[in-house]
Formats: sequence, C-alpha cells, structure tokens
Amino acid sequence: IVITGDVKGGGTDANVSITIYGVNGDSGKRALKKKFRNLFERGQTDRFVLEMLDLGELLRVKVEHDGSSLNNGWFL
Repeated sequence: IVITGDVKGGGTDANVSITIYGVNGDSGKRALKKKFRNLFERGQTDRFVLEMLDLGELLRVKVEHDGSSLNNGWFL
C-alpha cells in the first residue's frame, strides 16, 4: 500500500519503483504501475501485489521515483 499525502503538490506523475530488503536477499527494483489508473495523486491510496521469493525478516523498504515528469515532487 502506498499512500500519497494530502498536501498541495503532494502527487507525482513520475515513474515509481520499490525495492524490498530482507535477511535472505532483496526483491530487486520493481516498477509500481497499473494500467488505466492515474497513480500517486494527492490524498490517494494505491495498492499493489508483488510476487517474489521469501525474503525472510524485513530489513528495509526503498521507494523511489525517476523524476521523469514536471510534477515530480512527491509527499509519500
């Protein structure tokens, strides 16, 4: 689940990705996309299902965007 903050200019049109790290390894960088949906808009909650091997105990999560749009600031 990714929740974009409800603040002026809080959304982004950039390409967003996630990497999940666990004691057994990491997921690799995964793009967060959905067809026919405008993601990461102000005050919006977006849900994703990612399939991957068992990473074991969670260590950290890295969420990033590529800055590819004019509106690339993002309040996560």
